[in-house]
Amino acid sequence: MKTIIYLGILASILCVFGCKSNEEKFLEKHHVLFCKTKSFDVFIEKTKVKPEAAWDLMRNYSKDNNIMQPHLFYFIIDGYYVFTSYIHPKVPEVNTSGVWVNSKNGEVIQVRKGVYLRAYQGFNWGNDKSKSKK
Repeated sequence: MKTIIYLGILASILCVFGCKSNEEKFLEKHHVLFCKTKSFDVFIEKTKVKPEAAWDLMRNYSKDNNIMQPHLFYFIIDGYYVFTSYIHPKVPEVNTSGVWVNSKNGEVIQVRKGVYLRAYQGFNWGNDKSKSKK
């Protein structure tokens, strides 16, 4: 009986410390740049499609495809600007699902299933006034 209890405790400890979260797995597989960081600014300087142009492409895509227009911009993932509306502000976590705009060629795609990533600073382009303050 003691052996079973010890094995159960050992298995529980291994599960807690051995398992990676979805966020950790995602960050290992993808190159993520968070807003308002130095690496983000360097990327923006070198890229062909700037965030303002990506914002306009996303708005047009949202209108053309009759989808809810996301207005939060927290990160760039694998060269795509990620615009989303899914956020847990108290945690703070932002979902990677939404409209993605390629920073090289302006290609726009919709990602329906995403992962929540911790993100502390972003841009809220919900209206034209907040866009112009950037």
